[in-house]
Amino acid sequence: MTTDDIAPILAAIAELRAETQASIAELRAETKAGFAGHWAATKAAISDLRAETMAAIADLRAETMAAIADLRAEMKAELAAVGLRFDAVEARLDRSEAWQTQIRVDLMDRMDRLQHEMRLMRDDVTANFAGNARNELMVRSASGEVRLLAEEVTAMRRQIHALQEDVRSLRGEA
Repeated sequence: MTTDDIAPILAAIAELRAETQASIAELRAETKAGFAGHWAATKAAISDLRAETMAAIADLRAETMAAIADLRAEMKAELAAVGLRFDAVEARLDRSEAWQTQIRVDLMDRMDRLQHEMRLMRDDVTANFAGNARNELMVRSASGEVRLLAEEVTAMRRQIHALQEDVRSLRGEA
């Protein structure tokens, strides 16, 4: 191969190179233009998405705040109801304590009365037993006296019989 043979090849390569570079430059320009449009569209889509997201967030925030306000109002109402129920329970507890105190006082009064009545009954029983014991002692004493008196009478009767026999014998009666 000679230089003359290489020159057309080199010229063809140079031409191909120039065509390729022009094609690359064209493609670059087309790509840049396509990307620029695509980039602008994407940027616009992102801006739209951002605006939609911000609107959705604002709507959600408004709904959330409304829900929180509703819950607050409900909780305040429920707390007020609980407060009323608590007040009612407290009033019932106060009445129950007063009732319990009254029952305690009534029970103590009744126990005092019953204790007093039991003391009176015990005193009656004690007095009756003492009277019975005294009566038994008197009966025993009386029976002892009667026995002694009977012995004395028996002894006197013997003496009388003995004297009667003496008088009869003196009279000659028997």
